[in-house]
Parts: sequence; C-alpha cells; structure tokens
Amino acid sequence: MKRFLLAAGALCAVALVIYLAFLGDGPEPIGPLQDLQDSPVVPVEQDEPEATAGDVAAAREQLFDAPEPVANDGPPDTYTRALGGLIGRLVEPDGTPVPDMGIEALAATVHDFLPEIGALFEEQQAQIEVVKGVTRTDEEGRFRFEDLEPRGIYLLGIDQGGPRSTIRFVDHAPNPGEVVDLGDVRLDPYVIFTGRVVDEDGTGVAGARIRATNLPSIIFTFGVQDVRPGFTVAFQEDVNDDWRVAPIPAWATRLVERFPVPATRSEDDGTFRLEGVPIGMATVLVDKQDLLSLVHGPVPTGNAGERHIGDLRLKRGQVLTGRVADMLDDPVPNAEILAGPLLELAPAAVLAPVATTDAEGRFEARGLPDTEHVVAARPKGGVEWTIVTGVEPGYDDALIRIGSTHHITVIARNGAGEVLKRPSLAVQPVTGIPLHPLLVPSISLAGRVTYKEDGSVLIDELDPGKYSVLARAKGYTIGKSVADLTRGPARVELVLAEDQSAVVQVVEAGSGEPVHYAMVGIFDLGAGDEMKKVPLSNRRTGPEGRVEFDGLTNGQYRVSVLHPAYATAEEDFSVPPVQNEALTVELKGGGSLKGRVHAGNAPPDKQRFIAMGMRGADRFPRFTVTDENGEFEVTHLEAGEYSVTVMQRFADQSLADQISGYEQFMPERFLEAVITEGEQTYLDIDILGSGIDGPTARIRGRVTLNNAPGADLTVSARPRGEWRARKSARTDANGLFDFGEVPAGKVSVQLQQKGRSGSFMSGRLAELSLDLEPNEVREVVFDVRTGRLRGRVLLDRNGGPAAGAEVGLRAEGESGEFNSGTRMGLIADRDGRFFFESVPAGTYRLRAHRDGYTEAVIHDIVVPVGGEPPPQELYLSRGIEVAGLIELPQGREPPRFVWVNFQSEGKDRASSGARVDRESLKFKVDGLKPGRYTVQVYAGESYEPIVIDVPAGGLDGLVLRPQLIPEQPEKLELPGGR
Repeated sequence: MKRFLLAAGALCAVALVIYLAFLGDGPEPIGPLQDLQDSPVVPVEQDEPEATAGDVAAAREQLFDAPEPVANDGPPDTYTRALGGLIGRLVEPDGTPVPDMGIEALAATVHDFLPEIGALFEEQQAQIEVVKGVTRTDEEGRFRFEDLEPRGIYLLGIDQGGPRSTIRFVDHAPNPGEVVDLGDVRLDPYVIFTGRVVDEDGTGVAGARIRATNLPSIIFTFGVQDVRPGFTVAFQEDVNDDWRVAPIPAWATRLVERFPVPATRSEDDGTFRLEGVPIGMATVLVDKQDLLSLVHGPVPTGNAGERHIGDLRLKRGQVLTGRVADMLDDPVPNAEILAGPLLELAPAAVLAPVATTDAEGRFEARGLPDTEHVVAARPKGGVEWTIVTGVEPGYDDALIRIGSTHHITVIARNGAGEVLKRPSLAVQPVTGIPLHPLLVPSISLAGRVTYKEDGSVLIDELDPGKYSVLARAKGYTIGKSVADLTRGPARVELVLAEDQSAVVQVVEAGSGEPVHYAMVGIFDLGAGDEMKKVPLSNRRTGPEGRVEFDGLTNGQYRVSVLHPAYATAEEDFSVPPVQNEALTVELKGGGSLKGRVHAGNAPPDKQRFIAMGMRGADRFPRFTVTDENGEFEVTHLEAGEYSVTVMQRFADQSLADQISGYEQFMPERFLEAVITEGEQTYLDIDILGSGIDGPTARIRGRVTLNNAPGADLTVSARPRGEWRARKSARTDANGLFDFGEVPAGKVSVQLQQKGRSGSFMSGRLAELSLDLEPNEVREVVFDVRTGRLRGRVLLDRNGGPAAGAEVGLRAEGESGEFNSGTRMGLIADRDGRFFFESVPAGTYRLRAHRDGYTEAVIHDIVVPVGGEPPPQELYLSRGIEVAGLIELPQGREPPRFVWVNFQSEGKDRASSGARVDRESLKFKVDGLKPGRYTVQVYAGESYEPIVIDVPAGGLDGLVLRPQLIPEQPEKLELPGGR
C-alpha cells in the first residue's frame, strides 16, 4: 500500500484508534513474550501420537467542595496532594452553558498498558482501565475532575452513548498539585436528521440502528462500519504469506458500542429522528441484523435546524452458507463463524460474528454483500481460526475443514534436573505479528490441563500451530519455550532457575525520608529490544518506602520510580545485588521549564500548544498551553536534554476537523532545552526568530484567494538543509502572515491545502522558491485564483468503482508562478468519486493508483478560474508482477527496513514499490505495465539504480544486485596540485 494511502488511512482511522486505545472498563457512564529472557530449555521434540480561562480559574475553584478525605487504606495524603485536577465549563457553540451532561476523564499512562508479566498466568485477561473519573455538568455547565496523575495523556469523553457524543483532547495537562482550568469547552454545532428506514419492498424496518458522523469518508473503505462487538481482523501481511487473524483483546471489543457518534433506533414504522448530527459532510450508517448494512453519503448537513433525508433502504443482501468439518469429514457442531468482505485496499477483512454451526456442522448467515468474503471458523473453546478466502455469498457453499487438535506435554525442571510438580503455566499463540506480548491474550487453560504422577503436565485440545509455553514455580524464575503443533503433539522441557530477589528502598533526596506509594517498575536489560522496555513487575512502596521483587535471575536490571511529587528517577543494578544490600533510589524534585512565547515585541495573537519530550529516553511527553500573556510552566522534570515544539492549538477542534488534514499540525518553532535539577530553565521564544546561528533574512506576506483574503490558511517555510529551522504560520483574517526570521539562502515557501471536516486532503496549493540575501526582508504575495476538478476512478474489468484509489494532482510543466508548485492528493470514496474543490487555475496531470493495478494518468487538464473542466474518468487495469530477491554486496547486513521501487520511463513515470523481506530478501512488486523501469533499492545506504525490462508476462526469479554508490571526496584534488 502506498505511503500516501497509509498516511491518509492512519489519520482517518484515528477516529477509531484513539477511542479504542484510550478507553477501557471503568465507572458506568451517566447518560486496544517472545523476547522475554529465555531460561535454558531442552530442544522441542515431537511427541508420540498417543500421548480559555485563566481569569476565571480562581472563581471556579471556589464553586466546588473540597475533595473527600482519602481512605486509610488508599494512597497517603503526600501522594494525593501531588495529583492534578481539571475544571472547565461545557457550552454550546454560542456560549450557552450545557447543564446535566455526562463527562468522563479518559487517560492513558505507561502503567495502564503494561501490566506485570505475571498477568499472563491469570485466567482472566488483564483489563485496561483508563476511565479516571465520571461526572456531570452542573446547571452552569461546569465540571471538575480530581486526583488525576499528571503524567498521562487525557481526553474528555462527552455524552458517551448520547446524541452529542464526542471527545476532546486535553492539551493542557496539570502539573503536580495543579488544578487546570480548561475554560469553555465548546460542543460542535449540529443538525437533526429525520427519515425512514425501509426494506427492499418499501416496508418500514423497526429497530434499525442509525448513526451519523462527519469523519472522513475514507475510513469506510477500511471497513470501520463493519466493526462490532466480537470483531477481529484477518489479513495477509505479504502476498506469499498465509492468512492470519489478529488477536483483538477482549477489552477492545467491548468498546465498539461506545464509539462517540450520535445514534438512534428506528420506530415500528421505520421512522427515526437522529439528533446531534455534526455539521459538514455527514455519512449515515444504518444496520440491522440479517440485512445488508448501508453506508449513505456523505451528504451536506446544512448549517442548522432539521433536515429530512428521506428513505434509507436496507437490502436483503446475500446468504452465506457452509459447513464445518474435521479432517475425517465429521461435522463440527457449535463452531463459531466469522465473516467479512475482502477490503478493496489491502488483503484484509474486518470479520464479525455471523453464525454458529448446528448439529450437522452447517451454518447460514444473511445480509451480506455480494462480493468476495473471508470466512473463519473455530470449534467452541478453540484457539486458532481456520480461514477460507474468495467465498461469494449467494453462490458458494463454503467448506471449512478444521484440523485435529493436539496436546503439549510440559515438564518443568530445576537446575538439578528435578521435576517441579504442578507448575503454573501460560500458553500464547505465536502470531508472527509485531504486537506487545501482553496484548496477545493467553489461552484459557480451564479444562485443558492434566497433571500426571510423573510431574509432567498435559495441555490438551490445542489447534495446530506454534505456541509460547511459559512456566513458573515458587522460588524459581519464569521459563519459556516454543511448542510446534503444526504436525502433531509436542513435548517441551523447561529449566527454571532458582530465583533471586532484590529490595528497592525509595527515599526523598536530601531528607532521606521514605517515600510511600511510589510506583516502582523493574526492567530486564538483558531482554530483547522490545521486552527490555516492558516492566517485569510494577509495585507500590509501603509506608517504609520499600518494595521487594522476586522471580529475578542473575543479570542487569533497571528500576524506574514514579511519584507525582517528584521527577522520574531511574537506577541500574545487578542481581545478585552487591553485598545483598537494598538498592536505594533517591527521588528529587526535578527542574522546571518556564517561558514566554511572543511575536517580536508583541504578545502572541493566540494561545500556543507547547510539547516537550526528553531526548534519548522513553518518557510520556509533557505538554501545556500558554496563558493570555504567552507564558507557560512545566514542573517536576527529570534533569536532561529536551526537545520543545511550539505550534497552534488544536484541542478546541472536533475530532473530524483534527484528522481532515495535517497542515494544522505543522510546528511553528523547534527548540531545545536543558533541565537542571533544582533549577528553573527559562525559554524566551520569539516565534518570529530563527532560533539558529548564522545570517538570516525575513519573510512576510499576504494570501489572496479568489480576490478575497485567504484567512486561516497554513503557510510553511523550508530552508534548505535546516530541518529545525522549518517554520509555519497561520494567516489572519486579512490573509496576512509573518514568519519572521529564517536562515538566509534558499527557502521554499508553501501554501498548504486546507483539509475540511468530512474529507481528507494533503498537499499544497502553491509554492515559491526564494533565494534570500542576509538581512533581506522579502514580501511574498500568494494571489491564487482557483477552480475545481472532479471525477471518478473505475476498474477496467467491470467498470465498477475503484474505492480507495489514491488520486494525485500535479501541475503540468512550469507554466504558472503558483500552480507550478501545486501538488495535492486525496482518496476516492466508496463510489470511486473524487473532488478537488480548490485548485489554482492552470494545466495539470491527474494520476490514480491502487495496489495491484497499473497507474492511470490523464495529461493537460486545464482548470479555469471559477470553473471546472468536464468530470475526468480514470480506468485502472490489473497489473503484472515482478518477483525476485536482492543480493546485497558482500558483508552488507540488511537493515530493519528494506524497500524496492520500480519507476517507469517515459512521460507518465509510473511508480510501484514493495517491502523486502529482511530474512530472505525476497520481494514481489505488482501493478506494473510491460516496459523499461529504473529500479532503486533502499537498504540504509545509497545504491546505484538498476535498469530492467519487464515483459508482458511479468518476471519471476529476478535477482537484483545493487552496487553501492562510491563515496565522493569533499574536495577534488587535481593532478599536479592544481
């Protein structure tokens, strides 16, 4: 899948990902081990078949009662006093208070997502609980949350499950002991949709669910509308790989029904009234059991009031039938069946529960689309899914043949070879997916385990496949091995080393007083790159400030200590500890970063978002917002070097607006700061300054768009070779902008394409290349006159829509001052349609692409001022494949990421690429036409391009031997010293 499609899909899928990542079980609302250090193991052998608001903060603070006293068995006062709080007021777009509305404080911290490794041995999967507080607004719309951990990422979940359901990012995180006033949190303006849900005969459908959202319609080409409780995702990582099912944690499946979009149900006669529809281009989703789900729109909502959208027709769809049998052709009753249409964009499918097999092993599911499906089955209580692809409901009778189950015989021994009786066991499927091991659910062992007299343990009824087997026993470390059941039963022996223990004493620096309730995490530095960042255990210190860790083996470890009243502290130590003494960790107050943001001699026109992260360390970012004077402060920072970014605020925008385009997230300034323990670091940030040494120039200007001021547009400046000097600015109501100082020399100034709610667009409207003399002041004027361009991308094979096709627009030649820099991209909707609503007048080439298909290009399209050319149609044809392998020069190890790209010669310059398998260095590139190509290998170093000819039938077994580009001397020495 191409980079733009991935970027667009990633941004648009934020609507789902953020929600699934940050929500979890919590209070009910009111209205998402392979590198675990191995112990010695005996090789696996096959078993025998049988076996805004600073001025009102103080006033609001007095309107709330003091917090309830902390219970004696809870955290001490020294801890709770250091926690933070959030207050604010929920209002309508016109500023009217919103009373009696439920709000949740949602947060994610590192400890929420990284439970102890011991959680793998629990029968009940560890739950992610990130609902940190629930409240309702009072009669004046005010809300308050207390006892919030300062180090975290917070969202406000507003009216969850209600008609105004939405979320807001909290960009002003509290410092320890601080109550932050978020000011007025404005809800989105909305309209009301009315209509009727009918079936194919025009009869009203009762009980249908109707939802509406102005999230970009691209997300529905990723199958988001098919996500429902019990869902999972089937995918094929590469064209040569088998299909697999991604393990979806149980907590994620329970969150689907709480997705923050307005929803309602149709009445007995099919009529409905849906309040809270966000203004913009809204997509309406309708579903009902046994009927084909409907994705309607996007349709314009209008600006206010009520709109009747007519009849929404649900079709019966197709019927999927099939049978599940074992290898002896005996029926498998009560098997679970998942099914979902193959996605247009990638070899993947969103699978939903559709049926359970009867006594004869047969199943039937209704209301499915007439397209290729992926169908998966597993027996009741089973682990692995058996997948069949290419099934067309209404035509095929699917046969899913499930292999026989096998068992693992596990023997756990100590270092002396003695069998350890009745060890605790955990079994995980080896997915081959780069997931955190604690996100892969352990298999329930209830009813599967038999302890034998000889001390061995039989784990039965496991599907064919590979499994991680972990064992632990009191007084011993965790042992791990892999059992391969692809061909039959397996036997594993694990050697559990005697465990070591370590005591950590946490004290306050200076006073030496013990620190109660600090969170201490221990990390194994000898584990793999990923696992050494995962805590083996997280524990709270007691009143004496001590905590003991057991289950350790000899090696190097790191402890990380968190307490809201102190800066984060880390210490490395060895096991066994030197002289068996406790490791003492001193907690310090840390330093602080204080500063002011201004524009020359004037205060900033708007508040700014400040984000900072410690360089070279895995820490949650800290962030804050400037006050009305441009001032900010972040406290309790660990000493070290930090990267600081200044940018425009975006937290007051709706989620749809935030993911409509990335132009709004461009940083205004990059800075660095050094934090010193016990000291305050001050940053004076002039957003008009360059922030670098050397000669500078100044750029300011104006944007005129169709003879009117181009307001609220993002303009960026990119000095050549100065990454940290890249800057952005936002035009004001008069279309004016000012970058201030930039490095003298060559600078590219770009006017960015503005995304809008309901769609996603990237790229730039116009670009100017400048060569600036030192101390020069350059006035830049973008006088842009635009037209429009629309069209459709279709498939040659049947004339059907090429949903999700990547559509790019680029100026043809260098004919115009501004349009020569125009470069835009978007994604075709479900009907293959696309619309560029603001294109600088000029001549363009239009390009469409989708994986597996050749690119389609139309040249010399003239876009007039204020008008548009006839709708364009691009037809995609199935491409041919080139498969082969890469032989790097001798002694060159492949990096973690290897890519190969094919670019055709000629006017169109079509391009297609693919990831190269790092182990085998094999690749497969599709979507090519016959012809000559320049092939470029990207493998961490610079390689010479290779020219090849691709015949009509494609190529298989192609061997590419790229040669390194010779290093050029910085200064060329001529013979004779000249």
